[in-house]
Amino acid sequence: MPEQLTVPRLPFTAEIWLTDTFGSCAVSLEVRGTNPGEPLEGARRALADFAAGADLGMFCGVGWSPQMSVGDWLPAPPTGPGRIHGRLSLSGVDVGAWRILFHLLCRVHESGPPLAAVSVTAEGAAGRPLNVSSLLARPLPGRTGNLPFRLMSQPVPDTKHPVVRITFASSLSDEEFEHAAAAVQVWGRVVSTGGYLESWHSPEIGPMVMSEVYPLGPQTVEATTLVFESAPEAFDGLVNLTARLHATFRPIASLEIRG
Repeated sequence: MPEQLTVPRLPFTAEIWLTDTFGSCAVSLEVRGTNPGEPLEGARRALADFAAGADLGMFCGVGWSPQMSVGDWLPAPPTGPGRIHGRLSLSGVDVGAWRILFHLLCRVHESGPPLAAVSVTAEGAAGRPLNVSSLLARPLPGRTGNLPFRLMSQPVPDTKHPVVRITFASSLSDEEFEHAAAAVQVWGRVVSTGGYLESWHSPEIGPMVMSEVYPLGPQTVEATTLVFESAPEAFDGLVNLTARLHATFRPIASLEIRG
């Protein structure tokens, strides 16, 4: 039986119509702030990062292939600074990924400006309807199977200041390094802004602080972190992203996660 979480009351109104299966669907999404005149830049960044993470295969979960995942956020023309609305197209994304998005939006609410309401409606998706509590109690997306590269990882409880090292099978050009680094930075933003928090209340020190991403030799991209206070599934998202890079970008020899 998957672990079920005790879900507290969200700090904003949530109107959700989603189902427990995702093949391919378009999601109408709206975020409103408590002050209609105050811009919601944090929410805009959270939505963009969530879609980018989905598109990089981070949220594919067990039984899904990360190279088949798609995430595309198409914002509608603005009608006021305190409202964001648009369409989020998803494919091959585990339904537990919605916990990640709502964690991000809770973090946005805490840092301000506060949110009043979030509305999410999936169009044309089949499955059993989920209410807010059942949706947010779903497990976070796990790790894809049959990895085509070597994974070297320390136990997560011992990895509070992890170093991430992706070694490609051959040398990267400067442009290729920038592409790989940008993908790792998407993972870093999703984690550091609260997407994989283990509780619904943000720790004072923050869920993660990524120091930098840099080349470590011609074949290796390395990222260092100063803080890591997130769920173990954050590393599953990184493994999934690495598998996506292997399949669609350049072959990868190994992924190392160490303290």
